[in-house]
Amino acid sequence: MCSCTSGHTGYDCGLASDTILSTPCDPPCQNGICYTASPQNKCYCSSDSYFGEACEQRRAQVSCFGDRFNITIVPFPPFFGAVYVKGNRTDDACMFTQVTDPDTNLLSYQASLEFNSGCSIMKVNNTPMPEETTYSTKVTIGNSPVFETGYDFAVKAACIFSDSDDQNVSVGVVPVDERTNFPKDETSTVYEPVKFTTRRANGMAITPPLYIGSPLKLFFTLTDLQKYSKFQVVNCDAVNGLENNNAMSVRIIENGCPTTAGASIFTSPIIYDDIPSVSVYFDSFRFPNSPIVSFACDVNVCKPEDLCTLPDCSVQTRSRRSADSNATGEHFSVKGSISVLAPKETETGGELPNDQRELEVDNENCLQQQEIIVVVIMLAITVVFLLIVTLCFSLSFIKSKYRSQFTALSSPPTALNEIRKQSSC
Repeated sequence: MCSCTSGHTGYDCGLASDTILSTPCDPPCQNGICYTASPQNKCYCSSDSYFGEACEQRRAQVSCFGDRFNITIVPFPPFFGAVYVKGNRTDDACMFTQVTDPDTNLLSYQASLEFNSGCSIMKVNNTPMPEETTYSTKVTIGNSPVFETGYDFAVKAACIFSDSDDQNVSVGVVPVDERTNFPKDETSTVYEPVKFTTRRANGMAITPPLYIGSPLKLFFTLTDLQKYSKFQVVNCDAVNGLENNNAMSVRIIENGCPTTAGASIFTSPIIYDDIPSVSVYFDSFRFPNSPIVSFACDVNVCKPEDLCTLPDCSVQTRSRRSADSNATGEHFSVKGSISVLAPKETETGGELPNDQRELEVDNENCLQQQEIIVVVIMLAITVVFLLIVTLCFSLSFIKSKYRSQFTALSSPPTALNEIRKQSSC
């Protein structure tokens, strides 16, 4: 840090105090201070570790793979020096290569260093925690291509391999020979030889709301193809996302095969593709006491020479014994979670997912069919009733007509008899 004169501040004394704004920049500064500038306000990065329009990018970044570091350094411009692994300035294999981005003209220095490359990469077991292994190296950013100067600074890169598999980069502006007091300025990424996501069954990302019964899939894909060639999903647990006495965990995949609980939700066998990737199709579900469903899975990642035979889940008992006795490779843990709503928890005005809309359409069609059946039955009853009434009227009319005819036929003989009676008198 500089000892700034009055009216200036910042790690390099490059910020005039009277230009600092109390309102945020657009976009807001992520790791800096907004100050007035022409034609628009800018961000002054409060640490030498960041750069970019919003101070959103780090000057030192590391990506860790199963057998190597990938380290990128973006020096302060203008830079005419050299970047190399400390103590290996004359070793070309330990030098960083200058790279210029064709789109942004950003100058950076990059190196891919294998852990066994001999470039002063340290391996320490049980550090920083038991059962963790740390690979680390120190990188010198030399201000001069020839001399060591007081403006040189150092980057410490470390990959920590454990269940969480964090990688850390430490960077700070200190004289090279004083790095025992290296300032704490760290960033973390995640080493993922296998990437795990939960998606809709058609491969699309899940967008809320998500309802019970929606077709989904657990999707695993191998990302570190430099070291590994294939992998297996060994075990998977579904967890309700609660803590302490309310926590609940159910095994849905064991030794590479669905358990009884898993088979109740899976809609197909576990599918292994040539990518290589693994897909586990299922209908979304939830625990009675929580909408959160977390998945914690153990995957076995294999090198080309490893014996990784897929289990035969059609003969589950034998395949489990085979998986336990013959499996080789390295195990990693992957996790993910989803939030599942019950149908009654539909948000007012919210759009239902396609599968829920289809369910409602089916229910509506069913109701319409029932209404039609009721109408048909009522019409049939009405027709029968009208037929009965018509029949009754017809019978009544016929009977009345028959009586009239009978009366007309019987009347003349009676009159003739009366005439005869009168004549006889």
